[in-house]
Amino acid sequence: MTVNIHGIAYSPVGHDIDEEWLQSSRDVTIDDGILDIFREYLTTIINKRDTQKVGVGHFDDDENDGGIQHWLDEIKEMELDLEEDSESYDRFEELSLNLANRLKGEMDARSSDGVLFTILAERGGEQFVGLLKLDLNDEQRSVLEEDTNELKYEELNRALPEAESLQKGGTYPVFQSEKFGLTGDVKFLQEDAPSEYFEDFLGCLTSSASLDQMKTIINGLSNLKEEQTGSDLSPGEIREFESVITSVGDDIATNEDVHEGARRVLGDNYEEQEVEDMLYEQNEANVRIDPDYSPKSVVLSLDDDIEVSAPISALSEDRLVIEEPNSEDGQWTVRIHASSLDRSVQK
Repeated sequence: MTVNIHGIAYSPVGHDIDEEWLQSSRDVTIDDGILDIFREYLTTIINKRDTQKVGVGHFDDDENDGGIQHWLDEIKEMELDLEEDSESYDRFEELSLNLANRLKGEMDARSSDGVLFTILAERGGEQFVGLLKLDLNDEQRSVLEEDTNELKYEELNRALPEAESLQKGGTYPVFQSEKFGLTGDVKFLQEDAPSEYFEDFLGCLTSSASLDQMKTIINGLSNLKEEQTGSDLSPGEIREFESVITSVGDDIATNEDVHEGARRVLGDNYEEQEVEDMLYEQNEANVRIDPDYSPKSVVLSLDDDIEVSAPISALSEDRLVIEEPNSEDGQWTVRIHASSLDRSVQK
């Protein structure tokens, strides 16, 4: 489905950046080659499957009355035209600068300087807001005309990453697609090093993509059990927890499902507040897991140099059993029941 762009505003962002300006498509001509770059970025964010590079933001309605969600809603309803000025451009530029200044406030000395692009676009008859934070080092700043800050295609095309390597971007609202079923207000994509500041600047609660969230929660529950009993989750308990999450079918698993799984694997040691505290400490207080993109296998490490990898579905008594030592001799027993065996030597 084609993405059409109706307006662009951009401004430099950085922790201690000296430059302070904003430019928009009202005052500069943005040719088709440049528009194609941004269309591809926005399309990549919308279509990106549920991977560890993806996150979802959720606004708190009580805290965002008149706040950032209100800004995004206002931009989303504007009537802008790349070909001519309109009354909405003044406000569009004002809100775009507000967003850039807010992003600056979340960046620190470790954050890369760059440019924040605020884009009003449309897909399938629905307007949306795209936010792209693209890094431009000193050598690459030639993408901007020195006097006008107008974008230059040849340099821009060479300086910016390919769409599949997009540094930081987001769309409001979230579009559902064949490979993405998570619900939320903002979809984030960070193909470089994921940074909390890019999500934090919008002031919404965030949750990881399903794979990362499931892995984090399983590890958190395992640590919780170890604190309580001295032993990690067993393979069978991991399988039991996974079965609770996948039992939601075509729906999205939420905090309630995590608590049900925790009750089953922790038994009498289950405490609701302890599980809530664990989720908060792991930055996963808002659980949204699409079972189709939850982990499919588990790797068990013995003495850090022996690994047993198996599908989670195999973690049952009749296919894979791992018995922990019952004495101090450190002897583990691994029993695997299978119908065939292939050997391979790996480097």
